[in-house]
Amino acid sequence: MQLVCEHVPISTPRIHNLFFDDRHMYIVMDYVDGEDLITLWPKLSLWRKLYVVWTIRRYIQKLRAWRPPKPDIPGPIDASGEPVDCECPQFGEWPQGPFANYSELCAWFEHVRALTVDMAKHRFHHEIDEKNLPHFDRSTPLVFFIHGDISMRNIRVSKDGTVWLLDWGFSGMYPQWFEYVGMMKYRAWIDPHPWLWMFCIPFMAGWYHKQASFLDKIRIGLQNPFWRITPVKAPDNRGGE
Repeated sequence: MQLVCEHVPISTPRIHNLFFDDRHMYIVMDYVDGEDLITLWPKLSLWRKLYVVWTIRRYIQKLRAWRPPKPDIPGPIDASGEPVDCECPQFGEWPQGPFANYSELCAWFEHVRALTVDMAKHRFHHEIDEKNLPHFDRSTPLVFFIHGDISMRNIRVSKDGTVWLLDWGFSGMYPQWFEYVGMMKYRAWIDPHPWLWMFCIPFMAGWYHKQASFLDKIRIGLQNPFWRITPVKAPDNRGGE
């Protein structure tokens, strides 16, 4: 989050202090006096809603435009620039990694793909057509930064009309289609977003339906609750579908 504040000209709160106790981490940051978009949305005019959509599109483009000093390290990094575990829904329910480079990240997802095929066959007695199961798409470079959870609950509009992007807990350097996947998860019944917002997601983040479909199809492997999948080292640079 601090890297975003320092390098990307978008509206996000600045961090002023960080401290820990035995169980928790506490962050002291700017307070944004306003209202979360999820509650403000019904009160906005159509043109104001489209203004917010356009602003988020512009923020995503700016986040994708900046290149970090180590552009091949996926996920979040610590203060020294070293990779740390990846924590976002695209990896399932448990942290994964850290990954030393993009190829390791791709190999990990290919490993989960193979695990999905094996689990479907031997645990659920369901054959998956592996030949038509897509591969991880690494056709786009890692970008800085993927927010990872752009929802209407993580967007606040201040009293002066500024659109602020909050809560960077799932952020990191990932393929740019991760942003689309993170936004599209709010089509589910658990926390459904308004239809106009969902309709505008491809305009804001790009259209990556095939990549989202890949994660859906390997969900069995991603949600395996019995063991933590370890990073897989593989020099294979083959692009996915």
